[in-house]
Order: sequence, then C-alpha cells, then structure tokens
Amino acid sequence: DESGWSRDIRWHKRDAEGNWTATEIHREARNATIYGLATGDLDGDGVTDVVAVTDDADLLMFRGEGGGRFSRIENSLTEPTFTCTGRAVELDDLDGDGRDELTVTFAGEPAVVPGVGSFPGCTNEGSIRVWSPGPIEKIAAEP
Repeated sequence: DESGWSRDIRWHKRDAEGNWTATEIHREARNATIYGLATGDLDGDGVTDVVAVTDDADLLMFRGEGGGRFSRIENSLTEPTFTCTGRAVELDDLDGDGRDELTVTFAGEPAVVPGVGSFPGCTNEGSIRVWSPGPIEKIAAEP
C-alpha cells in the first residue's frame, strides 16, 4: 500500500550461516490489517499451523504442510455480519488432548472514521470465542 506497510504474512527462516530467507504465506488483497497472529498445531499432526485475525474480524487459517509450506484453509468461523475488530488470537491445548484450541478476542468499541464520526461497528460489546479442534476441515466449518 502507499504507506509502505505490508499486510502480508511471511515466514522467515535462518540458515546455518545466519542468512534469512522469507517465504510468503499470505498476501492480503483486501486492505485489512492483521492484528493478531499465532502458531500452533490445530490438527495434531506435529506440523506448525498459522492463524491470524484481521481488523474486519476475518480469521485467516493456514495448514502447515512441512518444509515451510502452508496452504490456506477456507473457514466460516466468523460470520459475515460479525463486525467486531479482531484483536488477538492464541493457539493452546486447553483441554490436554494434544491439539490446540483456537481462542480469539474481538474488540467492543464503536468504529470511528476520522473527520466523519463514530458508528456502532460492534454490536456485541466485544467477546472472547474459543473453538475446539477436530479434523482441521471440521474446525473451519463450525459456526
């Protein structure tokens, strides 16, 4: 974008000589800002997965395929009418089953447009949501 900031997600790997190589996981085309990002193992396969939450409450989920490769997982965890700003995301095994649960916080403040005014952007005054894993496709399909 014009400000020079990137809204993309990249994985940086350092080799034995100390050189860094960046691999793009996601290129954000909608001009949404990523507010939270977490890594963990959603499906218990031992490979790191990545989850991010944006300012427009979208959850971006990526399955780790090993070797630094990731594939996007389409999901419907946040419904299109959910307008609260995503703030933070965590992946932790909350119930001890060996698979990480997904915890996301959403802000509750009204949306503010500079020079225009305030609008009720979030109707539920903020929330914390937790999703428990099954097969990774099942996680992505649960409301």
